[in-house]
Amino acid sequence: RNAPACIPSGTRGRAFFVRVDKDGQKIGDEIPVTDEFSNNWQDYKPLLAWDGTNYVVFWNDSREAEHCYESKQNIYMAKVDTNGRKVLGDIKLEKSSTNSNLYSVVSDGSNYALTYNVGTSMFAKMDTSGNTLTSDIPVNTTGFSGSPRIAWDGTNYIVTWFDNRDRTAEEFYNNEIYYTKLDNDGNKLDPETRITFQKDPSMDNTQMVFLKGSMGVAWLDLRDSSPQIYFAKN
Repeated sequence: RNAPACIPSGTRGRAFFVRVDKDGQKIGDEIPVTDEFSNNWQDYKPLLAWDGTNYVVFWNDSREAEHCYESKQNIYMAKVDTNGRKVLGDIKLEKSSTNSNLYSVVSDGSNYALTYNVGTSMFAKMDTSGNTLTSDIPVNTTGFSGSPRIAWDGTNYIVTWFDNRDRTAEEFYNNEIYYTKLDNDGNKLDPETRITFQKDPSMDNTQMVFLKGSMGVAWLDLRDSSPQIYFAKN
């Protein structure tokens, strides 16, 4: 809505925010979270977190691209208070790659941790003022990876992702789901641990969910020759 013209082709968009009640009815007005328009196929997957005081929105953004069709993705964040008013933003995560793809964000009560993909899954942190604390910490050490999702277990971060390290000539399209545990600084506490064991693609995993000492994860699985959702508990 209200996007400026894009010449020679393409369109631009931006992320919006609105509050709803427990029945899904809108509370207040829809507000644009982003100050600038971005390529609408890049400015997607706005991710929402709650830090105990405000809503925090993260999104992919190509505002620095010179052309509508150019991919020059960065990751931005903004904060919205409980009255639906923007109180902070737009603030860019400081990192090396401009072609990163944001996948997941979580608040640990003090800071925001996020994962993004540049072929390798990466970990980063920002504080509640939007300062970059750390970024570009590799999560997987081998294989092409995707769909890195982060969760907070109350003490450490758990990251799940899929990668292709287990591919063979006979199983060329095989992807498997892995996870690892990170401390507050992104240091690995657990080895990269394989969760799925199928010769067909397992991908597009969720973040871990914790219940009574167990960890659960779901993913898209093609073992039955058509997409199915599978679940595992550790």
